[in-house]
Amino acid sequence: MLTRGYAQYEIANTLHISQPTISRDIHYLQKEMHKSKENYGERLFDVYQNSLLGLDEVVKKLWTIIDSSKTDEKEKMKAINLIIQCYKQRFEMIKSEPELINQKRYMKDLSIIDI
Repeated sequence: MLTRGYAQYEIANTLHISQPTISRDIHYLQKEMHKSKENYGERLFDVYQNSLLGLDEVVKKLWTIIDSSKTDEKEKMKAINLIIQCYKQRFEMIKSEPELINQKRYMKDLSIIDI
């Protein structure tokens, strides 16, 4: 109702709740939204970094498969193909890093402004 432009007293009357309760609830929701905005950039960057680390681990495992004397040629070719895919994915992610950093900075700026 607040997002539709209702005043606190109108919300209180409609829901049959006291206006101070509505005020407290609105304050709580605004605080939670602020926390979410603050943490979004950090969470996004953490996911990005963990994804890069995950790709690196996959590539390490694939090289282990390729270097093993027990692996046949067909499996080695599959592993090489997967390494190529991982490197392509990693390259695409790294290309997007400047935009991700800008997004993180933007979200940090929002948290400063919204105080």
